[in-house]
Amino acid sequence: MRRYVGSQESLYEPYVINGVRIWFDGVNDIFEEHGGFLNTARRQHGMPHKHARFVLQDMTLRVCPDEVHAYFKDGDDRDPNYIYRDYFIDVGRTFSGDNVFLGAYLGGESHGALDINMPMDSLIYVPIDLDSQDGIRMNGIRQWADGSVWRLGIGHIMETFLPDHTPARAGTVFGRGARRATWWHPHSHFSLAVTENDRTYDIDPWILFWQHFEDEKRKDNVMRAIMRPLRHTRTGVPVEFSGSGSAMGPGEGHVSWRWTFGDGGASDEASPVHTFAQAGVYPVTLTLEKGSGRVAFTQHITVEGDRLTTPSLTITAADEPAFRKRPPDALDTYSVPVTMKPHTLEFTARATRPVPDARTLQLVNTGGGSLAGATHGIEYREVTGWVNVAITGEGDEQEVSVGVDATGLAPGVYNADVAIHVQDARNSPQRFRVVLNVPKDPIKTFSVLIDNSDPECYVTPYFWIGHRFHGWGWPELREAEGYNNFYLINGERARKGEFARYTPDLQAGNYTLWLHERTPFASGPPANNTPARFQVRVKHADGEDWVWMEPEATQGFNPRPYPGEQGWNWMERQPTRVIGSFRFNEGTDGFIEIHAGGSTGQVLVDAIRLLRFE
Repeated sequence: MRRYVGSQESLYEPYVINGVRIWFDGVNDIFEEHGGFLNTARRQHGMPHKHARFVLQDMTLRVCPDEVHAYFKDGDDRDPNYIYRDYFIDVGRTFSGDNVFLGAYLGGESHGALDINMPMDSLIYVPIDLDSQDGIRMNGIRQWADGSVWRLGIGHIMETFLPDHTPARAGTVFGRGARRATWWHPHSHFSLAVTENDRTYDIDPWILFWQHFEDEKRKDNVMRAIMRPLRHTRTGVPVEFSGSGSAMGPGEGHVSWRWTFGDGGASDEASPVHTFAQAGVYPVTLTLEKGSGRVAFTQHITVEGDRLTTPSLTITAADEPAFRKRPPDALDTYSVPVTMKPHTLEFTARATRPVPDARTLQLVNTGGGSLAGATHGIEYREVTGWVNVAITGEGDEQEVSVGVDATGLAPGVYNADVAIHVQDARNSPQRFRVVLNVPKDPIKTFSVLIDNSDPECYVTPYFWIGHRFHGWGWPELREAEGYNNFYLINGERARKGEFARYTPDLQAGNYTLWLHERTPFASGPPANNTPARFQVRVKHADGEDWVWMEPEATQGFNPRPYPGEQGWNWMERQPTRVIGSFRFNEGTDGFIEIHAGGSTGQVLVDAIRLLRFE
């Protein structure tokens, strides 16, 4: 299990394993007493009594029996920081962008609470019924039927509207916050302590915010993916999965179901049956699509037993992120939009190049024996005849080539479902989707810029961490905090298989590729860290290349190309940021990847530029 602090991933979806919701609350080896980096001079809130602390609960239950009301309310939904519109707290709204539970308060102290910036004198509300409350830190007490006691704290309150030592009803105005001792960011401070069996635990108050957002989603009829609780199972035993409790949201429309089972298998049925061929812990993800909306939910299942001796079919694709197996330790960041369509091949084609490069999938036998010869079927949703499928090889060495032909197709988006059948194999057939985008307009631009936040950028999940609080740029380049003032980092972890991919839609031609000039690959004082060294993979019209990069710190504000009388010129050219020059075909067949594997230093994922030249 992994848990991040000081980043958006601090506000996370809990693990769910075999029907049990697990909040990974903290470990003590991040504190300096145990050799870690968190200073506890300010307070020891948040440190586990033992090595680690987890909060466990039946996934069908609420965090607490009561509805959780809003702690505070923004002015209106035009506020860019309005957290109730998107059921979401941007970590940049926390004090200095890093004051989440465990810290790092002021860059390196244990915090034990959640600080949220808000206008000074904001009204603070009681989130649940309280047996008693008092003082300018609220100190709200609630004893539950099982004997446990919660203490809710809210700091930086200047005045209170309720008499001390009296009960308080949920939704009641308690006082005015974001006023007292708030330093340079007016904010309120939220904490939660739970007492059970005569021991008190400081718990991440994000749990209560999570339950509030979930309550709001139900009231607002928001589309949500919900999965029936799973149970521990054995290899070879068919497991029934159900998303029947999912909320489809308002309005009519077709709902697409896509299950991935963590072993390479998938299904597009609402209630599929899947058999695991090997022991392990598998993240099972249900993704729902309706119109432009897409939501997902993940639950892990534990499987024991010997590997099956009979064949079992799954599909993989080395160069297709949509077929990448989800790492078991990967969490979801709460309310971050689901961008990846699982087990989907996406193509772009125009009349100027109606047949893009084909894609290759591999059939994988997770069981024993050998796969029989595979066959396929295609089900079109709109126009027929534009998908081409060919299966080559024998036994466990079979591959599936998938191509499209947009000749004669009007602009639009076309969908088809392909089923791969293998006789006598478990989990056969396996299905995947093919999507063909035929744009209405031709490509006109000679210069392309892709940021890490753009849909053309894919990053492997729950690895590249986005910090909202930047202290990375050199003093003379304080604005060089990444393109659009945001970038992702790898945390100096050279983990193989983790990458960021940029997939541009290009005119055919030769392009120079380079890392954006605003990306501060080396920090200034006091850290003065060494610039990162990492590999970039480029897939282009003539094959692929791997390039080692050692980008230096930004040497100026504008080392960018600009048009002149004699063509494109460079301002303060930076060779260390140039990836190289390559030829690309028209469309989206090529891509550029930044890899963590084999790297040294802090690898940053930010914007890249592509500039066409003759």
